[in-house]
Amino acid sequence: MTEIYEKVVKAFTTITGIISAVSSIVVTTTNDINNIINNTSSWNWPIVIPIIFFILCIVGIMLLILNKKKKKNTHNAKDNIKNESKIDILQQSFDDYINSGEATQYMKTLGDKDEQEFKIAQMYESLKNLKINGEDSGELESKLYYLYIFSLLHGAKTRVWAVSMGSEWNDSEEEKEFLRMNFEVARRKIHLERIFVIEKKDLKNLIKTEAVIEQIKNRGVYYKTYVAFKEDLDAKNPNLYNQLGCGFLAFDDFAIADDRFVENDIRGFIHTSKASYKDFNTKFTELRDFAIVLDNEYIEANADIN
Repeated sequence: MTEIYEKVVKAFTTITGIISAVSSIVVTTTNDINNIINNTSSWNWPIVIPIIFFILCIVGIMLLILNKKKKKNTHNAKDNIKNESKIDILQQSFDDYINSGEATQYMKTLGDKDEQEFKIAQMYESLKNLKINGEDSGELESKLYYLYIFSLLHGAKTRVWAVSMGSEWNDSEEEKEFLRMNFEVARRKIHLERIFVIEKKDLKNLIKTEAVIEQIKNRGVYYKTYVAFKEDLDAKNPNLYNQLGCGFLAFDDFAIADDRFVENDIRGFIHTSKASYKDFNTKFTELRDFAIVLDNEYIEANADIN
């Protein structure tokens, strides 16, 4: 606000100087002000009117610029506050998750107590950096990325929507915990939608994958599974497949977990900005146009697929 005030004062001083200069042009004499006021013939109106119009335009432009800067600064300040609040909520979700009984088994897979505490400290440091640096976590290594996802699943409130690319599921401890927490989300009556995106030739492998079978068995009001084929996307929306990247999860309008695969190792980014949410939501909405219900009936109809 001080900076804006100083700019206004500077602008006012400049404008005053301009008016003074104009006065020396339009006033025919400085010795008799009363004569100027009472006798408009002393003003050179063909010159005065354009100059007054010019001054008003300059004043208007300067006020618009100052107002725009003020709005931008206010908007950025609000965004920073909102992002800090989000990270505070995310940290609370992480605390709640690691202190819950349901996380005990998975935390043991991280190693002994010292190793667990080291990983927890890494998570706190990452959250601190995310709070300082803004709305993008940078690439997170696998175990840290999963801790973010588990925290977000634990703290989900209304909706989770996800895109899984190919048959990415395995029997790692992280994937077991991930699957368990997916079902836990639905048990809490939070809507979860997942669209598997594959090539048609991979359908057989997909529907025979244990983790996928479990998800289809749990399909219901709060847990929805779909499949979309790359060939259909390529035919009608050729850019969409590449835009989906390695897949992602979205948690309400709160955060996006953006997957990356590095030599069969799952890593990823956490995004918390409105722009990221809008971008990923657009991708998911477009993808839903190609989604086919993946349920037991669909599996039975395609049981003999080659």
